[in-house]
Amino acid sequence: MPDECELLVINEVMINPEDNLNGDTKGIVDFSDQFIEIVNFTEESVDMSGWRIQKSGLNWYWIPNGTTLDSGCVLLIFTYADPLPSYFPAIVLSANQANNPLETPSSGGTRTITLRDSSAIVDDVTYGTEVQAGGASITRCPDLIGIEFVRHNYPDDCNLTDWTNYYSPGRQIDGYVFPGACVVDTDEDGVPDEIDNCDLFNPDQADEAYYDDDNGTICNKNGIGDVCDIQNYVDAGGSHEDLDCNWNWQLDECDDSPDCNGNGIPDACEINDGTALDCNSNGLLDQCELDSDYSPDCNGNGIPDECDIDTDFSEDCNDNDVPDECDLLDPDQDTNSNGVLDECECDSPCDLNNDGLCTVSDFLEIIQNFGCPDTVPPPCTGDLNGDGVTDIEDILEYSSTCS
Repeated sequence: MPDECELLVINEVMINPEDNLNGDTKGIVDFSDQFIEIVNFTEESVDMSGWRIQKSGLNWYWIPNGTTLDSGCVLLIFTYADPLPSYFPAIVLSANQANNPLETPSSGGTRTITLRDSSAIVDDVTYGTEVQAGGASITRCPDLIGIEFVRHNYPDDCNLTDWTNYYSPGRQIDGYVFPGACVVDTDEDGVPDEIDNCDLFNPDQADEAYYDDDNGTICNKNGIGDVCDIQNYVDAGGSHEDLDCNWNWQLDECDDSPDCNGNGIPDACEINDGTALDCNSNGLLDQCELDSDYSPDCNGNGIPDECDIDTDFSEDCNDNDVPDECDLLDPDQDTNSNGVLDECECDSPCDLNNDGLCTVSDFLEIIQNFGCPDTVPPPCTGDLNGDGVTDIEDILEYSSTCS
């Protein structure tokens, strides 16, 4: 087994805090908020009685007798803390060294913190002026096995994205507890059972709402995670969709998903169950688009114009995204008042019925008048080639000219 897997490790060190990490009641931020995080990276409990923390080779703190660190457990040692803060499940101690803090080296210099048992060095960390950066600790990255220490708010090396997280005393760099016998985490969400607000996976511990049979959904904290509030309702015979229609494990009335009509139901749910329309599939309810003038409805039928056009409910012969019936309200766009926009009229011999359009109805004029002049008096409607007869030659002319 590699040596590093048999040892306790110094995993995180805070030298220049900018927050009240030791929790003193006066809220003072000073060297007392410095801490050293030690993790038992073995599969056995370790008795640390009489172990020492040294700074630059000199004894700085003797770990008290009776201090035992179980597998996966964390020991946090603050420079000074009274009373001791809670960083469950870590064991927290005070070195009582408010007048002898851990040091920041001068430019180009280094300092070393060493963890020793009764006879040998167990682990150490050497650092330079990088510890001066903006209230961030330095930490192994990845946790426990990282060879180099990095600033906690430089998580690139650990494939993290939250650059605003400057320290994680008692936890891994991503905020999760360390795995091991020290912590019981039945649902494996990174929150110990002892403080978990839900026995289902909910690492964010969201607790914004609960369901009350008399009053419905109430958006205030009740100490139970929202995930369990929903599941408890389902277990009692309710329907999941009644509380969480989009299955995102947030109660609908407390959900921050878009609800443009303010009826307490996420828009996506109304679209999916057909109680509201989204004809253009842009995620916005049609009624909200129209109410906000986001989409025009020139014909006043309660449907965005673009949907009237897309579904062929309305023509848009000039492709200007305005239904023709709305353009025709302007008499200047239909000067001959034939119901066809001037720019869309068919100026072609193919318009056999003179309706301003070149459509299949013109072909039907040839069929209906086939045989003219024997069937009807001339001139012959459908005589596309102008030879005075409506016959097969006109069908061929139409096929070559108008199709």
